[in-house]
Amino acid sequence: MKKLTLFATFIVLSLSVLANEPAAKKASPHVYLTVKKGKLFEFDHGKTKLVKKDITLVNMTTIHPNGAIDASSGQSLQLKEGQYMTMDGKIRNLNEMYHPAKAKAKKKVIAKKKPAVKKCECEQKKAAEQKKVDEQKKADEQKKVTADQKAAAQKSDDTKCPTAKATAQKKC
Repeated sequence: MKKLTLFATFIVLSLSVLANEPAAKKASPHVYLTVKKGKLFEFDHGKTKLVKKDITLVNMTTIHPNGAIDASSGQSLQLKEGQYMTMDGKIRNLNEMYHPAKAKAKKKVIAKKKPAVKKCECEQKKAAEQKKVDEQKKADEQKKVTADQKAAAQKSDDTKCPTAKATAQKKC
């Protein structure tokens, strides 16, 4: 009976922990730091404020008002424009941040795009061979046309002299 009670308690606690965890892609950070025009700004639940003093994060990383970062590992970094840092010290790109309105727009664009179909290697070889054959046919047709034009021109020269006597007397 004790085992059953412990097991039930474990299940309830596990479910409550899972319910409280934010979804990985669907939650953008509510509090983060970013650099704009060389100054550090803190975004806190939609409100923006200029940072004037050093901030020490939960992982013992210090970020300075100019965007310089002293990581807890001793490494020195610089937060660049277009990047943001979460309060747990992770640096990411702003364009990768989840925005519900942008996500809906992207879904619509994705729905309109046709999936790119990649040809396998054998299909690519066949297409290349077919292209060569087509080019050869075009070249042969052009040669045939020029040969036909030469033959027609010579024939028209032969028809300029109406009789054989004229041909003997005059060379056309």
